[in-house]
Amino acid sequence: MPSSLLTYPTSGVPWRTGTTDTLLQGMHALGWTRQEAVDYILQYTAQSALEAENEVDRYITWPGQALAYKSGQLQISSFRSSAEQQLGSEFDIKDFHDVILDSLGPMSVVEEEVNEWIASTLNP
Repeated sequence: MPSSLLTYPTSGVPWRTGTTDTLLQGMHALGWTRQEAVDYILQYTAQSALEAENEVDRYITWPGQALAYKSGQLQISSFRSSAEQQLGSEFDIKDFHDVILDSLGPMSVVEEEVNEWIASTLNP
């Protein structure tokens, strides 16, 4: 494994994310075998062999899962920042979570529902 791949800028990003990003790069960009990916997890995390194998198998069989998860996380973080900015002291994290968790559909629908919640909070 190239050492440049193992250095991950972690400012503001949990260590786990760095490990997952490195694992995905190794598997998809560098063509690591399943065993190389499992060995990487075992070397750089405290996961058991079974946990490492399950994680690698998930990334092999569901390659877009990590990207979709991260994309959703970034969008929801953006919605939250917008709501906090617009609502100021009226922002309630529990209410925000309810809007997010009750939303069904693509992120465009979630965004519409967050915007409707912001408007209804500002103009009750």
